[in-house]
Amino acid sequence: MKLPLIHATAHPRGTSRVAHGAQLHRRELPVPATVLGRLLVSPPLEILLELATLLPVWDLVAAVDAVVGPASRTPSLSLADVRAFASNTTGRPGVAILRKAASLARERVESPGETYVRLLVTAAGFPEPTPNLPTIHPDTGQERRIDNAYEHIRLGLEYDGSWRSKSKQQWQSDEERRNELASYGWTLSRQTGQDVRQPLSFLLRLRTVFDMLGVGRAAPAVDHIRSFANSLSTADLSLQWSTRRPASTSRRLEKKTGRFRTRI
Repeated sequence: MKLPLIHATAHPRGTSRVAHGAQLHRRELPVPATVLGRLLVSPPLEILLELATLLPVWDLVAAVDAVVGPASRTPSLSLADVRAFASNTTGRPGVAILRKAASLARERVESPGETYVRLLVTAAGFPEPTPNLPTIHPDTGQERRIDNAYEHIRLGLEYDGSWRSKSKQQWQSDEERRNELASYGWTLSRQTGQDVRQPLSFLLRLRTVFDMLGVGRAAPAVDHIRSFANSLSTADLSLQWSTRRPASTSRRLEKKTGRFRTRI
């Protein structure tokens, strides 16, 4: 089944009648609320806590990344705010998962794919890359951002989740950008949704690149990478991308966090 798109909060002894496709959350009233148009809705922090009862950890990390990211509709909310909320909240369902997700979340992330690539390489034993690192062309002064970057070795991990739908002009623009970054010393590695669904080949390639750049000691051993890729748990993986999907999950996962809504 799909995750519900409508969530409602009710008193523990209140009604249990909700429309089909809705999810009821019970807690003592009154609860924090904000106004969205003509609706009284939960604020982003409350929504993240509600999502923590429904999503695996990595999906929740992607939601937190989005809420505190550059494209957020709530720019006043920081990652420090999410962590403080999770730390100060006790006795609520999902709070332990939210604390874990908040500790793994980062600012400046622009897409769920970037989140999953960062989590994969870090969990596999590679150093953590810097999200959306700005780089400046030494001659033109033009700024480019790299999805996940290892600045000290000038290695960038670029998630490309929409390559099949790109126009010729978009493709040419991407190639120009890649060539420009390469001209001043950056090596770029591209990832797709397939690399996240089945990460073994991507992680082994990344280890080879670390060797080529002279930092092989900072990369995990091949046996460790193989063991990690074979042991990935649905408790961490996105429900959309897990190859061992629980029976209750849908083939398409929609996530809604305040006004943030994305389909992977």
